[in-house]
Amino acid sequence: DDKVKHNVCWMELFRQFYCDLGQYIDHYAELKQAWENLKKYLGQKCPRMITSLNVGLTEQEMEAVEERIQFSLPKDYRCSLRIHNGQRLVVPG
Repeated sequence: DDKVKHNVCWMELFRQFYCDLGQYIDHYAELKQAWENLKKYLGQKCPRMITSLNVGLTEQEMEAVEERIQFSLPKDYRCSLRIHNGQRLVVPG
């Protein structure tokens, strides 16, 4: 879909993706699958909750958090936050 929308070749899409998330290569696939499994489960059991999931954080937002707490977040946690930043409290969950 991204290739068609932005009219770029697969190699450029890969380069952009890797530049953005490449530092999480050891964790991304497993965490992305975990989030997808959670969303699949929620789709069956509580579909309204899916819409309450927050979008992921940017690197700049995470750096600001780390600066504020004066602690570096673990890579796997950072990766998970890049995919989804938790949930808005609009439904029970």
